[in-house]
Amino acid sequence: MASSINFNSPRDAMDAGVAMVHQELAFCKDLSVAENLSMGHYPRKLGVMVDKAEMARRANELLSKIGVSLDVSRPMHELSTAQEQLVQIAAAVGIGPRIVVFDEPTSSLAEPDAQNLFKLIESLKAAGMTMIYVSHRMPELFRLCDKISVLRDGQYVGTLPRAEATQDAVVKMMIGRSVADYFPQHVSGKAGEVVLRVNNLCSPGLFRRCQL
Repeated sequence: MASSINFNSPRDAMDAGVAMVHQELAFCKDLSVAENLSMGHYPRKLGVMVDKAEMARRANELLSKIGVSLDVSRPMHELSTAQEQLVQIAAAVGIGPRIVVFDEPTSSLAEPDAQNLFKLIESLKAAGMTMIYVSHRMPELFRLCDKISVLRDGQYVGTLPRAEATQDAVVKMMIGRSVADYFPQHVSGKAGEVVLRVNNLCSPGLFRRCQL
């Protein structure tokens, strides 16, 4: 029997091994990549000073875990959206999670960057990491997911294994009825006889010589 777990804070979720890659990227834009990746747990020396060398080492280590190389001294505002996404993934993967939740990660990515993200997700999947991928784009779901679950109006509808998850089956779960029933019959019907034809219709100051 499935059981539910409630977390009181993001820290509780992280401690339980759940990491999140948010749809809206949230960084301190004027801080460096290394500073953002160490946010909340800056390494220190002499008890009070931030150890910048150690911070850079940690940042490079986190990025290397997902096969990415960036200048960690660069401020975040100099990075592309795709690079920011990679930094966020590095931060999520870096905590050693058992589960990573991706919330519509391609919503702000160009197609080449999205394809690179898919390759990264597939490599993490091959390494044994469990991922929950949230998206409205069904081709992405069919490419990446082993199981597809549908929520409608905030309620869980059901789950299909990938082998049974045809597009029609998923759409039916999403809208509550078959695709054929979703569209009115006249949409697929043949056009009837012309009942009104107008030529050279004009309205001063608006349009002239229109045809309907």
